[in-house]
Amino acid sequence: KLPNSGQSILTEIRKVTDKPVGMVINTHSHPDHVGSNPFFADNDGVEVVAHANTATRMRAGGGPFPALRVDRTYDDYLELGEGDDRVRLYHFGAGHTDGDAFVVFPAARTMMAGDIYAWHMSPLIDPNSGGSMLALPATLTAAYYGIDGVDTVIQGHGGVSSWDEFLSFVTFNRGLVQVAEQTVQRGGTEQQALAQLEAIPSFALFLGRERLPGLEYGGTPRSRALINLMVAFQELRGEEPQLIMNLPPDQQ
Repeated sequence: KLPNSGQSILTEIRKVTDKPVGMVINTHSHPDHVGSNPFFADNDGVEVVAHANTATRMRAGGGPFPALRVDRTYDDYLELGEGDDRVRLYHFGAGHTDGDAFVVFPAARTMMAGDIYAWHMSPLIDPNSGGSMLALPATLTAAYYGIDGVDTVIQGHGGVSSWDEFLSFVTFNRGLVQVAEQTVQRGGTEQQALAQLEAIPSFALFLGRERLPGLEYGGTPRSRALINLMVAFQELRGEEPQLIMNLPPDQQ
């Protein structure tokens, strides 16, 4: 979470175990996921693990956020621990950022997806951190077929999903990029592409017009889909994609 959240995180940990924290695994480099690392990492014996691209950004810091220590990195795959304590870290490519980690706890048949899968709707794409809407479907597809033994997926923000719900999310994002490509080829607009997505009944869940409870940014699921169509169009046209956090109310 953000800086100064360490004690509140530890309070939640203490509801589960009184054992010491020995490792911090960061799913990506954004401040709301690494900001309280120092609370734990400044203690002796705590190891910080992140994907190589994430580590580069964490070590550099930026703006009001300081440089952060990372002790171990990986490129595609890393297995930590043994037996029921085993943790598997996967990286399949760019999406939300270029360092998105899928963290799997095999004994619990559970995966922490980070912000490449948040709120069960189109994810925020951060081009400034190497994110790519065009790369997202391939990354998600590789994760779905490349990871087995998972029943439960923890979203980076929001809630908990089943493996089948994760597949529906993968399918929607594949469809979004496919429709974006077809619409750009015929000279259409992002709004026309959105209308085409809205005509597909199975996509309705990802195109709702109500803001989800607790959602911090991005508006409604529908407006987030429109944002990602805009990013996809920018990439397809060879333009430099921009980070879009929100749209005006009349576009939500």
